[in-house]
Amino acid sequence: MFKKQNTTIQPTSEEFWVSIDEMKLYNWVKCLDGDLRYVRKSVKFDQLELSSDLDKWLTLYDQYLQRFGFNEKYLKVLKLLKNIAILELKWVLTRDNFIETKLSIEREKLNSINRKKQNRISIERSLVYIGKWYGSHIKINEITVAEYEELTKAYIEANKEVRQEKNNRKSK
Repeated sequence: MFKKQNTTIQPTSEEFWVSIDEMKLYNWVKCLDGDLRYVRKSVKFDQLELSSDLDKWLTLYDQYLQRFGFNEKYLKVLKLLKNIAILELKWVLTRDNFIETKLSIEREKLNSINRKKQNRISIERSLVYIGKWYGSHIKINEITVAEYEELTKAYIEANKEVRQEKNNRKSK
């Protein structure tokens, strides 16, 4: 008699973070770690990821890239990967030992960057350093993604200035 309609409940935009200016850094880190449920403002432990979670995450990540771009290290890795791909192609076509040597050098450069990446500090630890510099404890679940990036930029600039002042004093 009654036909059940095939409908799915779509979450509303009020349930999702729509901007990196409002999204909490804690949620951002969880999404970076692969748990896209955290694009939602309220996450329940037993919730499953939805296809809309990926769409919202891609929108937020696009915002991030448009505002802050790729960092220098990432661009360096991309360039190395491109060089490696080109050298591999040349080597397959020519079997030239010189190209194979250049390929080994490029791979070692990439491995060196990856080793350094393993030694970098976590976002949580960087908040401790930035908080000390800023003069206030910064909580990961209170600061937004955009605020964190702006504070990080300011912190890096302040450290550059301090290092320059130290170097100037040493040279006198």
